[in-house]
Amino acid sequence: RILSGTSPLSPKLKRQLRNRERILAAASAGVLSGILYTPVDLLTIQQQRLGKDLVGCFHHILQEHGPLGLLHGAIAMSLRESIFVMGMFGLTPMVTERLMKKFKGKQNGEMLSKLIGSAISGVIASVITHPIDTLKTCLQADMYGEVYQNIVQALFKLIREQGFASLFQGILPRTCMCILAFFVTTTLKAKSEQYKFVLQQREQR
Repeated sequence: RILSGTSPLSPKLKRQLRNRERILAAASAGVLSGILYTPVDLLTIQQQRLGKDLVGCFHHILQEHGPLGLLHGAIAMSLRESIFVMGMFGLTPMVTERLMKKFKGKQNGEMLSKLIGSAISGVIASVITHPIDTLKTCLQADMYGEVYQNIVQALFKLIREQGFASLFQGILPRTCMCILAFFVTTTLKAKSEQYKFVLQQREQR
């Protein structure tokens, strides 16, 4: 909404965003969501590592590392989420719209466009974000920095000791998740926009 020239509290855009503005808006949203989501992912990983419940793990992190400890790995998380959201709300709509023009008039063309668009965007987002997610997990599992001090050091250490392929371990489930998430989000977004349009038409009568 800000990029379109209106208030962030406005119910609608002043104009449709250009493709590069979509990407910028998605990236910005991803960075913010990454910061907010960092404590959630951190608590999940530390619960699995320490065997404590949620409250016990929360207190442990505060006692050992202070309040800022809850943001351990925030840079990697924000980078991952930025690219993920760019794929979901930036790349997927762009690819889908191009495919819809190509499949215009064909049976189930809209659904096929969304599915293929989600698959293409999901694979791209997964390939880019999975190594970042691997590094983030290493950092958040080692809060004392005994093995992994920062994202750059962790990257070279993993490649040197376990090979480049270690950055992509578990990529298949993540790719499936991304494709499904992109498809569901794109479909629901389109349905909600259609419903909103119908309501606006009724109000104008």
